[in-house]
Amino acid sequence: MLVEDDDNVRVMIQELLSTHDYLLLTASSPIQALGMIKHHSGIIDLLITDIIMPGINGKQLSDELRKQYPELQTIFISGYSNTFFNKSFQLPPKSHFTQKPFSLNDFMLLVRQLLEA
Repeated sequence: MLVEDDDNVRVMIQELLSTHDYLLLTASSPIQALGMIKHHSGIIDLLITDIIMPGINGKQLSDELRKQYPELQTIFISGYSNTFFNKSFQLPPKSHFTQKPFSLNDFMLLVRQLLEA
């Protein structure tokens, strides 16, 4: 599942993952994502989400989704540096941080590693 409020970033990641044959649910907000999950009967293996978004933030979304999918892996993405989040944001288990902009090759490597683990 991809949740990103920036249209350009969301479309870029969606296209990247689609070209590698990953099935993807895509939402532009955490509220939209939570609504989609109510009607989704499959398993969610990976959440890719921006951390800072209006309303519910990415960590809160991840925490909520882990109630239904306890083995959920998460990639948090943000334009803010990792240093910013280390001071006020504790990454949950099974999660990783990637700062925007990121290398598409490195991003795909991380996705593959998490899904194959």
